[in-house]
Amino acid sequence: SIKAKLDYLVELGYSYCEILKITSKVPSLICGSSESLNSKINFMIDFGYKKKEVLRLIKQGFPLTKLKEETIKNKLNFFISLGYTKEEIIHMSLKYPILLCFSSTHILNTFKFLKSIGYSEDNIRKMTCIFPSIYSFSIKYILDKFNFLKGLGYTDNQVKDITISLPSIFGFSNKNLLDKIRYYKEIGLSDL
Repeated sequence: SIKAKLDYLVELGYSYCEILKITSKVPSLICGSSESLNSKINFMIDFGYKKKEVLRLIKQGFPLTKLKEETIKNKLNFFISLGYTKEEIIHMSLKYPILLCFSSTHILNTFKFLKSIGYSEDNIRKMTCIFPSIYSFSIKYILDKFNFLKGLGYTDNQVKDITISLPSIFGFSNKNLLDKIRYYKEIGLSDL
């Protein structure tokens, strides 16, 4: 029953106000069984998440109730196969919860593409741990941004150095990026 599910969510540590906010984003939270949800929460805790982190993921709209436990397990193991540590996976998913819903094929293609243009696997992991949204971009978008920076006079190695230390630059609009570069040059930071 819905009352039993609400009681269960309160038992997990949610306030009624939080439950109202969460269920307006993720109505399916009150539809599934408490046992299934509890099993997924326990799985994620066993993986290394803290209970409060799993609850935070749910609050942020991570569709835990919609995904099968096996799907979550496969996605976490997929990131491990790319060389990410459990801590890095947890960090990235807390920063960008929808990451765990992206297709493994898309993530792998992005990873391989970044490697093909000269990023090391360690640098790809570093960049995506800082800015996991990179995995939300198309390969064309990433290449266009890379080439845009090259068009400003930077070499491939300079573009890689800039984006490794500031991967969120991939998320800037070209206009915003130009404004920031002009500003940095005005204040004497000519390396950008």
